[in-house]
Amino acid sequence: MAQVERDLRAASEDIAHQQETLNNLRRHGEDTTEAVRSIGILEHTDLVLSSLRDQLADELAALD
Repeated sequence: MAQVERDLRAASEDIAHQQETLNNLRRHGEDTTEAVRSIGILEHTDLVLSSLRDQLADELAALD
């Protein structure tokens, strides 16, 4: 579970970094279509993995 938490934290940091990059692109008038799509995928994946982590934690707790 500790590794899962570390991975999720790293993913959240990556999403934040990508958001900064997206904001920079927008400030410079660049096309952000692909960046927006990619961030959406990252955010969705993060939600799914967080949900799976919570489910796993519940299942492990039920074993105790």
